[in-house]
Amino acid sequence: MFWANAQYIWAGGCFGKPQDRTLFSYAITLPEMNNRVYFAGEHVSQKHVWIQGALQSGMLAANSIATAINNR
Repeated sequence: MFWANAQYIWAGGCFGKPQDRTLFSYAITLPEMNNRVYFAGEHVSQKHVWIQGALQSGMLAANSIATAINNR
């Protein structure tokens, strides 16, 4: 798909400074609210702005949720 031709889609992504990955990449993936809220998406991954990052972080979050449920 040529996104520039898609109505209401103007592009977007999460870009950070190179050192931001080192500073925040681990902390942003941790669950919140007593392990009841998990974050996933390209903004949480090591592959910012790419669908691979969104898929990767989604799989990691789903695995973390499954592990948390099994450990209850």
